Amino acid sequence: MKIIYFAYRKTAPSFRYRGKYILAYLHEKNNISYKVIYPVKSSYLKLVFFIIRNILVLDRHTIYVFQKITKGNGLYSMLLKTRLKTAKNSFYDMDDAMHLIRSEETIRYYASNVDAVTVGSKALCNYFKKINLHTYLLTTPVIPPFARKKSRNETLTVGWIGIFKVHKDNLLKIFFPALKKFETEIRLVLLGVQTLEQYQLVCDYFKDNPNISIEMPLVINWDAEEETLQRISEFDIGVMPLIDNEMNRCRSAFKIKQYLSVGIPVIASPVGENKKYVTDGHNGFLCKSVEEWERKIHFLNDLEGKEYEKFSHNAYNSYLNYDFTLKEVSEKFLNLATNAKHQH
Repeated sequence: MKIIYFAYRKTAPSFRYRGKYILAYLHEKNNISYKVIYPVKSSYLKLVFFIIRNILVLDRHTIYVFQKITKGNGLYSMLLKTRLKTAKNSFYDMDDAMHLIRSEETIRYYASNVDAVTVGSKALCNYFKKINLHTYLLTTPVIPPFARKKSRNETLTVGWIGIFKVHKDNLLKIFFPALKKFETEIRLVLLGVQTLEQYQLVCDYFKDNPNISIEMPLVINWDAEEETLQRISEFDIGVMPLIDNEMNRCRSAFKIKQYLSVGIPVIASPVGENKKYVTDGHNGFLCKSVEEWERKIHFLNDLEGKEYEKFSHNAYNSYLNYDFTLKEVSEKFLNLATNAKHQH
């Protein structure tokens, strides 16, 4: 078996976790070869030749994955549509509610013309099953952790990871107001603030809270997984605030998975996949209101060492017992791909 993977974007987190790491795992464990093609202008001529060479080849041993292609009029998409017409064993992969912000016509075209669709959340599964009955939930995996939470920090460290531009409203309307009520000393770590304007916005928001020390590295090498997970393991609490809307209900709770994988208790909004991975009072808390967020942060802050360690232990066990290890997700994709191949 061989996998041809048409990526959404080389630097996209979705390709890294749903493509790069799964492909590398399957190559190492199952000796499955793969080729990744990116939407880079300098490679379009190579893509044209690739499609011409393969357009009439009905290779039943090759799996084609069209990952998160959403632009209908771009050259990359147009070329891929040509390949899709004759491709056997084809998948369309999606992990966000792109139908709300990109060309829904293009999304529906790919979803309806592939053999199967793989998605990162139950809400996305419900949407795509109306287009293609062969839609399967393939949650976004995390890689095996390089670090593990050892003990509580002397100063409570509350952390968040993500793209600040995307999640600004979630932070400003849910998490920040709860934190602002605190009078005790807190260390706030935000991994994903990317501009000086975003940096200043956060500083201005907490300017009247000298008890809150803020760390916001503007440059992060996202490919350095070991470094990122090490940073997360230094949190005492990992947060995932989400406003309840369709976009957020379609998310795969990836931040929560990262926190749990290194033993960090979670406080999150009870929205979408968050409810699947956070068990209230066990590995963290689900909080609807700003007041609930404040109370639960206080609760975790007040825990004695052994009590906190129990939450941390439960968090790590959640990573082991849920469905988002790289091994489990890779094997599930391989099973889906093998079944699709046998259907032809």
